[in-house]
Amino acid sequence: MKAILLTSHGQFCEGLFDAVQMILGETPHLYTLALDDKGVEHFSHALNLLIDELNQKYDSLLIFCDLKGGTPYNQSLKHVFQSDGNIKILTGMNLPMILEVYPQLETTDLDDLVQKASEIGKQAITGINEFL
Repeated sequence: MKAILLTSHGQFCEGLFDAVQMILGETPHLYTLALDDKGVEHFSHALNLLIDELNQKYDSLLIFCDLKGGTPYNQSLKHVFQSDGNIKILTGMNLPMILEVYPQLETTDLDDLVQKASEIGKQAITGINEFL
């Protein structure tokens, strides 16, 4: 089984979590961790504990980050390097990405989830004025 972890600066990841649950209902394999005013060290420690816990419960983990190069991304990347390929990261997360891949957690392999989320994320960015 796979899990998804949403990470971000501030409460962005928790807002996405709430929106996903509003649309999909219960999401037992979806987790969040926000970088807040407690700082990088606190976030890093909490991330280490959470990923250790998730590694015991799940075969693989897909981490969504808000910003490439930001602290949630950088701290998550350490775990990718230490993993055996069972942890993947996507940056620039948005709601359509999560809505697309969450229902497919049980039926789709991790690499395909990454590809699908990336494609959907890009397609979801649209300048409306182009169509008017």
